[in-house]
Amino acid sequence: MTADRADSEQILDAIQRGDVTRLRLLLDESVDPNVVMYGRSLLSWAGLTNDVDIVKALLECSASAKPGRASGSVLDGTPLLTASFTGHLDMVQLLLAHGANPNHADEIGQTPIMAAAKGGHLAVVELLHQHHAVVDAVDSVGRTALHWTCVGGDVLDVARYLVAAGVDPDARTADGARALDYASELGRTALVAFLAESGNVDQRGPDQ
Repeated sequence: MTADRADSEQILDAIQRGDVTRLRLLLDESVDPNVVMYGRSLLSWAGLTNDVDIVKALLECSASAKPGRASGSVLDGTPLLTASFTGHLDMVQLLLAHGANPNHADEIGQTPIMAAAKGGHLAVVELLHQHHAVVDAVDSVGRTALHWTCVGGDVLDVARYLVAAGVDPDARTADGARALDYASELGRTALVAFLAESGNVDQRGPDQ
């Protein structure tokens, strides 16, 4: 079942306004709860709002917390990836409880724990790890969650957790860059100091 433009606009409006009653009515009448709208599933849109009641309503109407078909538009914004990046802990917990895969990667190989690390959300990183997220997974170019932490900001607590959990601070991307190189280039001073002292990391960059 697909939604026409009018249905799409009404459903997205209900999600963004947190109108559970209206959302249930629209889903009962005409719309597949797993439909993709503007490149995102309804659960992914809901994940942007941190409205747990809306997510519960979608799940109760048979929306799937698991990844859909292997197309770019679906994988670009899976519900768990969205909630992990935005730091919505209750949402992440709810999605995991309904079968979301903590190790499902998007089209560039980014996993939820990488997204949470990039967002600087330690509690989400910890929760995903407790649900068996692979903490030292790499994306399509070899970046770990530690690399993504440096991309997101100067988030020392996340970096400390990842290294303690087993992420190699010396891990290099396909072009030879370590998390330290990312941190140095982006001016993450706290991370530079920490990574320079971790393991066998030295100050040599990818071309040295």
